[in-house]
Amino acid sequence: MNPEQNPIPLIHSQLEVTKQIWSLFQQSYKVEAELIGSDDFPPLRRTVENIQASDSVFVGIIDQETTTDQELIIAAAELSSDKNGNLSIDSFAVSPARFRQGLGVVLMCDIISRNNEREIIVDTSILNHPAIAFYKKAGFEDRSTYTNKHGFDMIRLHYVAASRSDSSHVPA
Repeated sequence: MNPEQNPIPLIHSQLEVTKQIWSLFQQSYKVEAELIGSDDFPPLRRTVENIQASDSVFVGIIDQETTTDQELIIAAAELSSDKNGNLSIDSFAVSPARFRQGLGVVLMCDIISRNNEREIIVDTSILNHPAIAFYKKAGFEDRSTYTNKHGFDMIRLHYVAASRSDSSHVPA
């Protein structure tokens, strides 16, 4: 991975950026849908218009090695705040073509370092063992399990920076 691949804000009000976020989410969530055995996975129902109209903040990593004139988003996260001021990771995706190259680690480390005074919450399917392992390696802990409105059994994990004395828990 190129060391210049630092996460940046993604301006999802720009249609071309939104289309790339949507495409990345489609690719990544298709892998997750297969992993958990779902034929009807709600994240795959999102539209470009839904993403563009979102009040969330999007951050991502741009491929610095692309040979085209157009920048290519290869990892992205959608972030929002809940009513208690906690940060929620609503979406977290890496291009399947770039799995296991450290992009998720770079993106998560950036999210954690920029939000070190806030609790960070993420939900994923209890069947998504690779994601659960990734979040736990980053320092997230189990908070609860529940069945969401779509009938999926979920796990909620949280990261509380105040309980961390150093950053050695962040995956390398």
